[in-house]
Order: sequence, then C-alpha cells, then structure tokens
Amino acid sequence: MAETGGYVACFMGDGALIYFGYPRSTDHAPRQAVHAALAINTKIKARRADNLKTYGVEVDARVGIHTGLAVIAEMGGGHRQATADVIGETPNIAARLEGLAEAGTVLISGETHRLVTGYFETVPRGLQQLKNISRPVETHQVVRATGATSRMEASDADSRTPMIGRQDEHQALHLIRDRVAAGEGRIVLISGEAGVGKSRLMESFVTPMAAAWPTQRACCTPHTQSTPFHPLRSLLSTEGRETLHTALGVDPQAHTTAASEREALLDAAVEHLLAYASDRPALLVIEDIHWADPSTLELIARIAERIAEKPLLLLATLRPEIQRAWFTWGQVEQI
Repeated sequence: MAETGGYVACFMGDGALIYFGYPRSTDHAPRQAVHAALAINTKIKARRADNLKTYGVEVDARVGIHTGLAVIAEMGGGHRQATADVIGETPNIAARLEGLAEAGTVLISGETHRLVTGYFETVPRGLQQLKNISRPVETHQVVRATGATSRMEASDADSRTPMIGRQDEHQALHLIRDRVAAGEGRIVLISGEAGVGKSRLMESFVTPMAAAWPTQRACCTPHTQSTPFHPLRSLLSTEGRETLHTALGVDPQAHTTAASEREALLDAAVEHLLAYASDRPALLVIEDIHWADPSTLELIARIAERIAEKPLLLLATLRPEIQRAWFTWGQVEQI
C-alpha cells in the first residue's frame, strides 16, 4: 500500500479499510486507489493455485472504491481513543460497493469513475440502491488499466477545446528546436501548477515534431516513485533489475557496493540516451518529473551536463514545487 500512497486504517475481519488522499492530500488519489485495487487482485489470483494446494481453499478479493468528502475525527475516549477515523457517507458507500462487487473484481462509484476516466477500462454496472444511502449510486466495474499516464493520453482528442493564448511559448519552443536541429542540445522544462495546460502545450508541440524526429516518451507516476529509473525502464522497455542491467551493459557482479553499481548505471544510461541523437536530431519526452524517483532526477542532471554535445531535445513537464540547481544551467530552458 505504501508504494501506491495507501494508508491502511484498520482491518475488519477478512477485510481492510484503506484511505487514499489521507494523511497527505493529492489530486491523483483516485487513480492510486484503483491501481492498488487491481494490483491486489492480480497478486491474489497469482497465488490461487498455491493457496488451494497448501490450505485447500480458494481466496478472492472484492474491492469497493468511492471518492468524496469525509470527516477525519478522533473517536472513543481514554485508552480506547482512536485517531484518524473517517466518518460520513464516503466510507459507507465504499463499504457497500465492496459488498456488491463480485469476487475478484473492483467496483467504483460514478464519482470515482469521472476522476479516472481514460486511465482505466471499465464496464457500467448501472444505478444501485445501497443500504443506508438515500440516493441511487452509479457504479462501474474496473477491467484493466489503459496504460495512459497523463491527462492528455487519457482524454478524448475530439473533446478538447482549441488552444489559445500560448503563442509566446510556442515561439520559444520552436526557436529552441531550431538550435537543437543545428546541433546544440537543450533541456526544456515546462513548469506549472496542476491543470494549467502543461501537457496540452507539450502535446501540441510534440505531435508534429514526432512525425519528423525520432521520438521517445516516458512518464513519471505517483505509484512508481519508489522504482529507481522507472522512466528509463519504460524507454528501454525493460522490467526488473537484471533486464535493466543487461540493456545498459552493466554487470552487477563487477561492483562491490550499491553506490558503485548505481554510478555505473547512471554513466551507461547517459551514454545510451545521448547516443539516441548521435547522427540526427532526436526528441526525448519525460512527463511529470515532480513524481520522478531520485535516480531519474540525477540521470537528467547528468544529461544536462553533456546535452550540448548532441542534437538532443529533452522536454520535461513538472510542477513548481520541485527545484534543482541544474534548472538554472545555461543549457536548460524553463517555460
């Protein structure tokens, strides 16, 4: 649960109550909750045969998820006082949805569905009248993640309104592109608060460029912050420690400490990504680096030291809460 931002409030018999967006509020809590629910069911299904063989029983999980307002309060008194109890309609609806879900499935409310649309494939299950809830509740069963990692990927292109008022940013991006095409690599950071249009600006610039320049894309996500080099693994299409080492030509047996092994991975990764633009201009896009793991941020910093050597344009989006010394270097542009 910690990897996906979940807070296990309590266990109730054969069930558990887990909060997302508490104790730290985030705008991606609904997505984290659904990812965690799918992961739980996947792991339980993977162990089904072992459980049947060892214990003689089949185990399945049912998950209910609802998003809404709740009251965080202290309950009880004296030595029986409990903190961080969530009271109100929100946990009640989640519990009722869990009871309604079929074994091995994830059932979410309409409120949660609207916040995760495009990130997950779902099947509508209609309006349900839940016990002690005065109104019918819209429900959807989650099938699988779509693979979308940004709002732009999750949204329907036909539903987007035209972009206006970004002429200055577009002009700056095109000037930088021309400098990179001439052989002088650059890193561009598109910074802004959530919802101001970072991804939209980036997409409007990248889409036509990708038709002419070799382009690779990766994204940092809240539930992969604890995975070292996660965007790099995505770019190399690798999963797991051994595969990443093999892809970069790093022999883990040749290193006696974790620090030296990490240095070798960083050095190899820098060479690999710079080589992507060895003989022609190339574009590398990494979205949402405010969710990047420390190794990824260090990798980008090291690329910044040498990017002027190659015609590589590294475009990254981020929120202003993240700041690094290399953001101010001459080869790094901020928009």
